Amino acid sequence: RLLLQRARDKASTERVWMKSALFEREHGEEMFCHAPVGLDPHPFFTGDHDAERNLILKAVDMFPNFAKLHMMLVQVHVHFGNEDAARQAYNRAVTLCPKSVQLWIVAAHMEQAVGVFLLPSYNFPVTKSLHQAGSFTRARSVLERARHAIDANPYLWLETIRNEANSGEERLALTRMSQVSALEF
Repeated sequence: RLLLQRARDKASTERVWMKSALFEREHGEEMFCHAPVGLDPHPFFTGDHDAERNLILKAVDMFPNFAKLHMMLVQVHVHFGNEDAARQAYNRAVTLCPKSVQLWIVAAHMEQAVGVFLLPSYNFPVTKSLHQAGSFTRARSVLERARHAIDANPYLWLETIRNEANSGEERLALTRMSQVSALEF
């Protein structure tokens, strides 16, 4: 933690800030669990999500064009159960980083999964089937905006086809596949 603090102070880069936030997510505070008599207690770590959020908020302000920080900010909002803040963060992110394919795809995944498991790194329980929760229509809108922002990207088209297939719109998925076959990447 002290090394990352020094790195942020002396060589402040977006990756250093990202790694600092990841450290807080994964390690947080060291705690000791109770062990049977005669054994040393085993340390385990609990994530400090408030410290992670504070670091990411500062980093996003300092490095607004680094898409990974925006994605991490959305993960934090989702962890705290704030879907509206997560959507606002993604809208801001795609405005600042419109050419980030990964950012658009993760935004679509978030819309597909709202209310289900959103992000695997936080181990959300699955409460509904994928067809009952989330909005494939919103995901379709996000992916359409992405395809307008980034011309002829095969990953965006693949994600569009997957979205249509997962939503039960097989005909639309087939239509999208025929549109892709006419494109040159």
